[in-house]
Amino acid sequence: MVPLGDDSATDAGVICVASGASGTVVTMVSVVLGMLFCLGLALAVMALVAVPARRAGRDVLSERGEEVVGSLRDRQLLSR
Repeated sequence: MVPLGDDSATDAGVICVASGASGTVVTMVSVVLGMLFCLGLALAVMALVAVPARRAGRDVLSERGEEVVGSLRDRQLLSR
């Protein structure tokens, strides 16, 4: 047990909290970097697959996808 006049217990608590906060920051930074990596990978796939297909005149979406996009466009125009 720590005597009441001793501040070493509170100092140790501050050190533990500070190291825990630092670990949280490192964790959040790694999560954000992972998300940015996934976004970059998705953009690379789109650039390698969808853009050349669109330039060649092929449709990127299926017929059902084109219908959904068309209905969304119509709904957006009607809401204005």
